[in-house]
Amino acid sequence: MKRKPLIAGGLLVLLCLLGFAIRAEGSQSQGQAAKAWPELFGKRKLYQCEYASIYAGKKSGADQAKKVLQTVVKDLKQAGVTHLTDGLILVRDNTENLPIETTKIIEAVSKAEAEKGGEKSQDTLKTLTEAKEEVEKEGLEVEVVLSLVPIPIGPGGLPDVLKEFPGDVNQPIGWCIIVPTDACVKAGIKKIIDFGMKKEKVGLAKRLTVGALMPLIEHKAAEHVKKSWQAVLYQLILDAEKDLPEQQKQDMVKAYKQKLGLDDESKKNNNR
Repeated sequence: MKRKPLIAGGLLVLLCLLGFAIRAEGSQSQGQAAKAWPELFGKRKLYQCEYASIYAGKKSGADQAKKVLQTVVKDLKQAGVTHLTDGLILVRDNTENLPIETTKIIEAVSKAEAEKGGEKSQDTLKTLTEAKEEVEKEGLEVEVVLSLVPIPIGPGGLPDVLKEFPGDVNQPIGWCIIVPTDACVKAGIKKIIDFGMKKEKVGLAKRLTVGALMPLIEHKAAEHVKKSWQAVLYQLILDAEKDLPEQQKQDMVKAYKQKLGLDDESKKNNNR
């Protein structure tokens, strides 16, 4: 089906800008994330694991996040990385809103960009804000779009994130990431496809065809998103390793994305 330029452009900008890793330079892990976190963050419950504090509405969501984190940690250690920073993982399920308001997420991403020393942090903020406004003007909730991407937040944005927690939370963490569950991704994909078909006034025959393919589409989307935030998390933690040259880090991230089939060259090979 044809897509409106806005849907193909504005949404893509928003997804891409929020879907890449933000540099993180934090304290070294002691093998266990700090335990002085509140037991509840809104309706989300605290689940502790090695290298991260996880907030999720359901244990199943926390288990998904923990499994991906364990995989990333294992891969980093096998690659010779010895200093792993503790972090914070906020899980979003299909029946839950974002744990932090969209505007604050955009500000946090922009601050993390500024922390890297980049001169384009204001441009990033402007681009994200405009994309958000365009998506909402088109009639699609931006929160639906954000249900499909991992949202990484580096130290520059952490103070704003921690302000959202009850009490005086001051934990030595180096990164934060907001991740969707498989169910959240599947629900988001369905909403966006339904929105697109309604917008394009797709006929009944095509609707039935798309409906028959939805289970496969949802499954593929969930697997891709999980690999995407696996790569994001890999870079978030890797960037905090001070003993490695910058070029080596970049090469490691590139190789990891290739391993996961997320780089352009792997996609070309898979399509042959």
